[in-house]
Formats: sequence, structure tokens, C-alpha cells
Amino acid sequence: MTALHLISYALATSGGTIEGQTMRWAPMLEIACDWLTQTGVLVDENPRRTLVNMSAGGAFATKVTMYMDICMSVTLQQPPRLLALYRRLLGGGTSYWPGSGSHRGGVGSSAGVVDDLRLSEVTGCTDPVLLAFADISALAHWKARELANGTLSLRDLIARGTAIERALRERGEMITAEASRLLEYGRPAEDHSRRMIAAIFLESAVVYLNTVLSGCNPGTLRFVPGEECRRQSATGVPEIIRSVNTIVQMLQYMPAGNHDRALLLPLCLTGSLVDSAQHRELIRSRLFRISSGNATVKQIIVVLNEIWQRRDVQGGIYDWRDVMREQGWTPLLV
Repeated sequence: MTALHLISYALATSGGTIEGQTMRWAPMLEIACDWLTQTGVLVDENPRRTLVNMSAGGAFATKVTMYMDICMSVTLQQPPRLLALYRRLLGGGTSYWPGSGSHRGGVGSSAGVVDDLRLSEVTGCTDPVLLAFADISALAHWKARELANGTLSLRDLIARGTAIERALRERGEMITAEASRLLEYGRPAEDHSRRMIAAIFLESAVVYLNTVLSGCNPGTLRFVPGEECRRQSATGVPEIIRSVNTIVQMLQYMPAGNHDRALLLPLCLTGSLVDSAQHRELIRSRLFRISSGNATVKQIIVVLNEIWQRRDVQGGIYDWRDVMREQGWTPLLV
């Protein structure tokens, strides 16, 4: 638990600042993951039983550690350290493709579907969606490795991505239906915000997946020479555009509040892909409301402003992670 408090302190005071060759928060997260491996949850035939038998504090620390490990994988584009465990806990031992366990270690999957761990009560993100983020990061790492070796099969890449999205949509069908009802009947009350947050995470996972498959391409914009403030748009990735617009619609209907602190990952992913001035201001204003005393949020705002300016002036495709690294930051978006 102490390591998690230190991570929170590091993120609030220095964000993703890199010292030497590592992030300030990284050693503490390694300690938290090491603690999790020592609880017996990795070797238990039923890891959920180990989690259920923990004290309230231990169970909370476990869930937060899992969430941080998976969020780290999104930033670093590599499998979470404990990916094999997360597949057992969150997906009933299923895998979207064979032989894709974490390169950082882990155990094999066990049979049987486990009950929902209700991680959304701690993180805002439901179990299947959180697992999807982990598997998408593993896919991104696999793609990068295959590209480096000159052996990437686009057919295989698309098949793996399609399998992830199919499982995500099937397990998240109720989340999507509830969000649609809330949007249809007007602005959600505060007690409905949790459902909307879960739906935003789900759609953000779809955005993340499609950026891995097709690049961070929402549609390249460029100025027409000699005609100020007039732009032409090239064709972007329809799946990205559709999901980004859905997330923006949800944000427009959900009142701003402290719950936005749980949405750093979706806000960063979505913000890096919006081109409408109105949508940009929506993202920026929600981040600004929660930026006081939080270096990570301030760094996200700087990076999004930089991406928007570059795309307006130069056009092109920009990965928010690359722009973060240019600034000397590697944040943990929690």
C-alpha cells in the first residue's frame, strides 16, 4: 500500500518526468507488482479465491496494482507484467490468440470462468474492458516486434484485432446499451455517471485497438495554401472517428466533476484524436478543472495542445506517446 501512495505522490508532483533512464513512478510500481506476486495469487489454481480471502486493504491494493500495471502497458506499448494472471482473473483463462503471454513472465491460464471482480468500483473501468486494454498492449508489442523482424502479416494483425474487439463488444454489450439509454433520455444524473464512465472506457479501448491496427489517424487536416482558416480533410480511419465521436457525445451529456480524475486515459486517447475546436475545448476544459496540484494532468494538457497545433499547421499523424517523450515525460495515466 505504501508503494501505491508513493506512486500517487510522484504522479501528482512530477507526472511522467524521467530521471536517468526511468520514470519516477516506475520503481514503486515494480515493488507493488512484486508484492502481488508474493501473495500466492499467481500460483493458486483459483486466483480469485486468493483475492476474495484478502483483507479489504489487500484486495484494494491488488486491484489498484492491476489497474496501474495495465495503464503502464498502454503508455509503454508492451504487455503488462502480470498479463497471464489478468487473463485468469478477468477473462476466465481465455486468450485472444495462442502463445501471447507476457514476455515479462507469468503463469498459464486455468479453466473455468471466474466471477466479475468489480474493478469498476475502484477504477471506473469494468473487468472485460480492462483486460482488453491489456491484450491490446500485447498486440501492439507483437506488431512492433514483427515489424522490426520484417515478418508482420497484416492478415494476422487484423484477425487478432478483430478477435479482441469481438470479445470486448460481446462482454460489453450491456454497458453500451445502458449508455445509449442514458443518452437517449437526457443528461444523466450523478448516480448514473459510473455507467457512463464504464461506457467511455469501453469505447476508449476500441479507439486504442484501432490506433494499434491503423495508426493514430483520425483524418489528416491541412491548410489550403493562400486561404487562411480553410482546410481540406483526407480520409481518416472510420472506426476511430466513430468511436471518438461516441466518446465526445458521452462527455457532453455527463456533467463535469471529480469523476473526471478517473478518466485520464480516455481523455488523453480521445483528446489526441479530435480536430473540432468545440471538441478540443470540451477535453481541455475537463482536464483543466482537475489540473490543480496534479502534474500528470498538466502534462497531458501541454501534449494535447502541441498535437493540435501540429496537426492544424502541418497536418500529419502524431502519437501522443511520442510527443510525451519529446517533452521528457512518460506518464502513468491513472
